[in-house]
Amino acid sequence: MTDIHAKRIINIESKNDTDTREYSAYLEQRNACFLISSAHSTLVIFGWKTVKMTDRKNKRGCIALAQPLISGQLVDFITGEIVDDTEDERCRQKIAKLLVEEKGYSKEDVQVNRKLELVVDGRTWVSRVDFALALEGRVFMIIRFGPGSIVSRERPVLAAARLLEPYEIPFAVVTNGSDAQILDTSSGKVVGQGMEAIPSKGDILKVFAELRFNQISRKRLEMERRILFVFDAVGNCELS
Repeated sequence: MTDIHAKRIINIESKNDTDTREYSAYLEQRNACFLISSAHSTLVIFGWKTVKMTDRKNKRGCIALAQPLISGQLVDFITGEIVDDTEDERCRQKIAKLLVEEKGYSKEDVQVNRKLELVVDGRTWVSRVDFALALEGRVFMIIRFGPGSIVSRERPVLAAARLLEPYEIPFAVVTNGSDAQILDTSSGKVVGQGMEAIPSKGDILKVFAELRFNQISRKRLEMERRILFVFDAVGNCELS
């Protein structure tokens, strides 16, 4: 059993979201399911996402976020930088290799780990876009990775595609590493399903001249910012 420390556990019934308590926790892997427990609470999580738990002492609902187990380090396929070796990072590396080795993009076409700072009502959160693909100086597609179901992640990836650049990025992809949905950012409609449907460089070159990089109104940008903030920041319970 590997000793870790649980991140902040926030009482969702409290009006003050800074009402936090620190828990010592332990991690045990059982059939791709992770059990975290403390003296007063127990929860089961999948894929290192935010989960609900019950504080048995106070009988209140809580939100917990656990960090992934880091087993070492590896070399990023695109950048050559050293990154932590986690299960999620291995999936990202597989996606990176797919883009270069199967989809025909050069490493220079692929931007990794783009940061997107969100400020909503005085609170700040930095969202992450795993991959941004660009040609001729314009990003035409972003890819966001997350384990588990991809359907629930359609809306935040669309918001990210409308916020990352000063224009609307034409395509947004959400993937869990084994399945993917390709969305037309302007309409929000799914235009492709599966990893094989992710457009190759050849596919993009055929239509690049016809792609539209639309400008978005300030009102729409503010709405998209709030949407992404809710999905990413509020869902992860760590705000500054």
